[in-house]
Amino acid sequence: MKGYWKKLLKINLTHKKIETEKIPKEVITKYLGAKGIGAYYFMKDLPQGIDPFSPENRIILATGPFQGTDILSTGRFATITKSPLTGIFLDTYCGGMFGHSLKRCGFDLVIIEGRAEKPVYISITNEMAQIKDATNLWGKTTAEAEKYIKSQEGKETKVVSIGIAGENRVLFSCLISEKRRASGRGGAGAVFGSKNLKAIAVNGTMNISVHDPQKIKELNQKATQAVKQMHKNKVPFYFYGTSWAIEYAHKTDRLPTLNFKKGEWEHYKGLNGDTIYRENKIIQNPCCPCPIACGGIISEGKDRPEYETLAMLGANCGLKNYQAVVEANELCNLYGLDTISTGNVIAFVMECAEKGIIKEEIKFGDEKTLLSLIEEIALGKGIGAQLGLGTKRLSKIWGNDCSS
Repeated sequence: MKGYWKKLLKINLTHKKIETEKIPKEVITKYLGAKGIGAYYFMKDLPQGIDPFSPENRIILATGPFQGTDILSTGRFATITKSPLTGIFLDTYCGGMFGHSLKRCGFDLVIIEGRAEKPVYISITNEMAQIKDATNLWGKTTAEAEKYIKSQEGKETKVVSIGIAGENRVLFSCLISEKRRASGRGGAGAVFGSKNLKAIAVNGTMNISVHDPQKIKELNQKATQAVKQMHKNKVPFYFYGTSWAIEYAHKTDRLPTLNFKKGEWEHYKGLNGDTIYRENKIIQNPCCPCPIACGGIISEGKDRPEYETLAMLGANCGLKNYQAVVEANELCNLYGLDTISTGNVIAFVMECAEKGIIKEEIKFGDEKTLLSLIEEIALGKGIGAQLGLGTKRLSKIWGNDCSS
């Protein structure tokens, strides 16, 4: 079967044991793609009722049959574990270059178990893996960790890492790759932190075989031409990313605003994609390999926020301009926080303060407070230590008055 190595990498951090296993053909054909095969190996012989932070919980990084090939728009890989935020199965996804490089190391997926005695990172190259000391990286931002690991492993190395939020086991901490790409949902970063796993570095150069290279080339050419026509027709993804959806959501009464009090935001134009586009020189930042190129970098090398970030850290928190969201998004990337859950819990606490449920002076639209709360959540300081538990747990702690 083409598109698979039919091989997995298994790493036990407790015993510092690294081994490989063959993946049976029947598993590949029955459990489709990264999510399917990842879910199979996650659930296989997994003890029932395990704590997400226990050494027995697994982290699986999985690729599908298209990663590592020339097929367009196939850059995403899956991270699968038991979520500390929800307590159930978690599959979260990340674009960029990491998935392709992982696949080109000669493995379809990586299974990580156990807990290291001290902070470590895992280095994976062609059919090889090593567990390396990361004590000096504990307490560093995702950008600092990535820069250091690349200095050790080579500039072509792709890295996924956690920030301080993951180290502190914030329940919605995430994985960050290439400074701005996130496996965002469900708290996978906290599971990394519970295992003293700071990062995974991959640098693969192996070519995986495909059934019909010429057909792939023809399909890619058709897809590229279609995307070029989209660009000529001003289809918004290339120019705005998903940030164009702010206006759409506002006009269709579905934009989360002021902790979901309403679906319209009178200041939506300050957050919308066309405003960001007009006021900045956008550098396209596509995933590999994808001609749509919806990712963008704006001023000072910072990430252009996507719709979910602009909605949750913007309108839902009462912000009126995208500049504040850019700064908030940057902080979340550095600390390794999911922008969706972060915006959700901050908007929640803003409404709780507004209603007098808590005594803190936290107001909708206060940009400085928003940024300080992000930092407090990541560091586990002040009220941030509670916010890091998420809205459901907070509502139980603070009482029935805020559950509505």
